[in-house]
Amino acid sequence: MVSDIQILDLESSVEQKRKEKDTSKAENVQLKQIVARLESEKEEMVEQINELSVHVITQQYQTAHVHKVLPHSAENKGKEKSTVKKRGGEVEETKRDPMQLKKVQMSMVRKLKAKERKRKKDADYE
Repeated sequence: MVSDIQILDLESSVEQKRKEKDTSKAENVQLKQIVARLESEKEEMVEQINELSVHVITQQYQTAHVHKVLPHSAENKGKEKSTVKKRGGEVEETKRDPMQLKKVQMSMVRKLKAKERKRKKDADYE
């Protein structure tokens, strides 16, 4: 026969195993939540990387950046002024760097759009 001490030992070991199972289930749930959060962060980072790579690739085709001049602004005193022609007319602007007013080639995107418009225009006439 089985003694009372052995029965108590068995019951305590069963209880201990149940507690271990419960804690392992809770840990699994926590780990699953952490994995889900990390996967969403990974997706966001991949999206940011894609946006930045597009920005870096197209950055070389962007035009130079020129700031508008406010004639009464104290910080603009002594800076070179230039007149830049834009679609709406002439705008007086300051140079931040001598390199900024160099003519930059039309961006690749603009060239592709122009070719696409021309192709559509030619297709419409045919």
